[in-house]
Amino acid sequence: MDQYTEDDHSPATRYRRFRRTTRTENFIRTLIHRPDLAANVKFIKLHAFQNGNRLKSFDSEYLPLDPIMTMLMSDASQRIPPPEPPMMFRVVPVDSKTEDKYSILKWQDKWRSALRRGAPNAEIALLLALLPNVSHLHLSSSDYDLGEYVDDLCEQMLGPLSRKRVNHHGLELKVDSDWRSQSCTPIGILPNLKELRVATQHNWSNLTFEGIKCLITIPTLRRLSCTNLDATLRHTDQRFFHHPLGHIESLQLDECTFTVEALSELIEACTGLKHLDIQFSWSDPINLGGIFWRNLNKRAQTLETLQLQKYDHSGMTLRDRINLTQFAKLSSLAIEQGPAFVIPDSLPTSLEKLLINKCDEQIAPLVDRLEQAVMIKRLPNLRELSVMVEYSRIDDELKLDLLDKFHRLEDSFRDKNVEFRLVPEPVLDGTV
Repeated sequence: MDQYTEDDHSPATRYRRFRRTTRTENFIRTLIHRPDLAANVKFIKLHAFQNGNRLKSFDSEYLPLDPIMTMLMSDASQRIPPPEPPMMFRVVPVDSKTEDKYSILKWQDKWRSALRRGAPNAEIALLLALLPNVSHLHLSSSDYDLGEYVDDLCEQMLGPLSRKRVNHHGLELKVDSDWRSQSCTPIGILPNLKELRVATQHNWSNLTFEGIKCLITIPTLRRLSCTNLDATLRHTDQRFFHHPLGHIESLQLDECTFTVEALSELIEACTGLKHLDIQFSWSDPINLGGIFWRNLNKRAQTLETLQLQKYDHSGMTLRDRINLTQFAKLSSLAIEQGPAFVIPDSLPTSLEKLLINKCDEQIAPLVDRLEQAVMIKRLPNLRELSVMVEYSRIDDELKLDLLDKFHRLEDSFRDKNVEFRLVPEPVLDGTV
């Protein structure tokens, strides 16, 4: 669902008192009147709903929303109960607890005021609260976070703050952390969320990992896919990933801006990780060092698929030898020729599919070694070997010899019940 476009609002004129309702507002009205339909919504995609540039001029450029619609949304927001006060207010006089409850009610009043103005982000917060059975949520934002009202709604609905232990002058204390635990009470928003896809839209201001932390800790979440997110240390403290994310089984990172340290911390936090797919961004120099592989090795008992790729021709480098023999469940691996050169004898016996990208003429001896590994039952489960050769990097006189060798290897692999395939070289747009 595209959230707000220029055609969705009528500009202020002397001929109209109220602007027309948007498609999203019409959808919200339907959900309010038909909760049975709301319960059947499983998938929702919100495209560019958080546009910081547009929100700044929203109140001044557009007519107000029809009061019947604003009253309907405001009344529906009354379903959102206030949360319990933070732990710190439970050990102090009642006046402080009352003061905290007052601040919560004050936020709800602010939210309803924004709903009466037809503020886009306030409406999205209401929309998420009206959909109890959504399992797949796709969001794209043109700002660094998901917006004030979505963030604050999650603060209201995701349960009490999680607790962490700190040492203060030799005294061990439990204090509130920055995370909602969702472990003490049933969550009140998106209680059945299984897959979350988030992306930066238009690259005006990159969405950050800190900006989505209110959603990635939802305990039912299993698959997280991120595109063009920023997780450099200037935006996200490395300690941000110390919160356990053991519920996440699949992690896909596409052109996200990471330091190797932050990426390593994220992998360490995902203790139940089964599928890891990283497409490194065009501009980042990638040098995967020891901390990355040490934390990845901690996922040796859970990881089933692994893809490490880079879009441009520069590839990635390694500072340490890769050893994947301990990854007992790893069935699919996609990696570049450079890293692959150090692992022909370090692949797990469970491997079924292997894709080697960005190859030149030096891939031939590596494929020979893999063919020998299959013959001696070193890789007994391998059923598919794919090679993507960048012929633009190979001298013309070597291309024919390489193709001839591949044709002979194709027959040899077929005799061993392994499919050997040459993957077409992708066409890269843009310059690096």
